[in-house]
Amino acid sequence: MEYVQVIVGAPFQPNNGRVREANMKSTLMALILTGTATAGTVTIGGFTFDPFNAVSAASVIEGSIEGTFSTSAFAAAASYPSFDRSRTIGRLLGGLGDGSRYASLPEKGGTAPTPNVNRATIEVNWGSGVSLPNGAGNDFVVYEIGTYDGFAVSVKRAGSGTFTDARYEFADSFQASNNVNSVAFDLSDFGLSAGESISAIRIRNLFNGEGGSSADKVDSSSGQGRVVASSDEGYSAAHRLRSAAGKSGFSSSRLGGDIVYVAGLQNVEASLSLAAPPAAVPEPASMILIGSGLLLIAKFGAKALGK
Repeated sequence: MEYVQVIVGAPFQPNNGRVREANMKSTLMALILTGTATAGTVTIGGFTFDPFNAVSAASVIEGSIEGTFSTSAFAAAASYPSFDRSRTIGRLLGGLGDGSRYASLPEKGGTAPTPNVNRATIEVNWGSGVSLPNGAGNDFVVYEIGTYDGFAVSVKRAGSGTFTDARYEFADSFQASNNVNSVAFDLSDFGLSAGESISAIRIRNLFNGEGGSSADKVDSSSGQGRVVASSDEGYSAAHRLRSAAGKSGFSSSRLGGDIVYVAGLQNVEASLSLAAPPAAVPEPASMILIGSGLLLIAKFGAKALGK
């Protein structure tokens, strides 16, 4: 099986018939990816990204969340026509409405599930076959609304069936105009090498030990880092998880991370799996790229493959 990686916007030079076929297919995928791409970048909470690199799918894969709720977060983002509120996490989980919506993890005073008792995990991604590469510096940012409530994050390498260990990190900033905390992550901190990619991200709640389960800890005395649960090896030697540098841990009323948006700080990529080359290239009738609204005429494709 041969794989062709498409980096949106990058040239792809054909040098033989097999690669010309791959070039045509990768061009189609690039058009699919860019057909709904947004025009221009946005800067929120000190991080600049193309909204097209925001996650486009979300599901609850462990436990349950308190629900999805409407929020005034990203009010200032109205100045960015390209910002798409339909990609806020609450909307991706099925919440209705035209504005931003967030998903709330368990916290004291909320509805069931119960903090320190029930784990709740949300998984987000960019769609089938699309991944985010490990580039220079931070690679994605999670936005959480209001007072910062902690959460843990793990990632899945593209092509892998398992997720990395979870990490907890301090908030990088709070932007009052959009009412969001920004928490950026570098894929190198999850053990990925330069150029490796991820296909999904998981976000789950933390335990502070006030309930029926032991507190989550971290592997660094700074109070942030790889999360060490009570069942993990090395728990006794791990360090207290802190709400910020030099601060104490989270109270039970601050365990309910209100996750509203996740965006890649690198450009997403798509990989195509190509079957054995055909004996001849047929003359297609036409191709309609669903969702992008682009119509590719058959003669164009046949001519491109025949050069």
